[in-house]
Amino acid sequence: MIRYLFLIALIPATVFATLWYRPFWVVNCKGVNGPLDISVDECPPYNICYRIWKSDTKSARVHVNFKFSLDREYTKLPISTDYYRYSDGKVVQLLPETDACGTFIKCPLKPGTHTIKVPVTIRDKVEWGEFLYVGLHINGTSNDRLVCAYVGFYANR
Repeated sequence: MIRYLFLIALIPATVFATLWYRPFWVVNCKGVNGPLDISVDECPPYNICYRIWKSDTKSARVHVNFKFSLDREYTKLPISTDYYRYSDGKVVQLLPETDACGTFIKCPLKPGTHTIKVPVTIRDKVEWGEFLYVGLHINGTSNDRLVCAYVGFYANR
């Protein structure tokens, strides 16, 4: 009887865990709000991340989606991206601070929830199966960070 009760209790826990499973890791930046939600187009739910590593150029490419909330209107939205390899931890800037308005998102941004999709390409000889962290930083107009997080994944074919 106890085995059946244990099995019945295990089923909701398994269902709950699979709803929250993601094939990548998220690390929020210190002292900065993290996004409300993150997704990576190349990392579908319940699957291994794929089509990230490009064998012909030894580069990696991902499309990072941030869902974030704003408490006031913004006419400019400075963003920047960088990455680091798990093996050495050296941060390399990919996209210097640039205005996302018109390029990645339609502005002006009203208060509320928004989603931005940013394509990130790493051209520095990425090895297949290498573990990478890609950072997306969304800054306010006064150069303070509004939202910041790093997404970690394996560069798979």
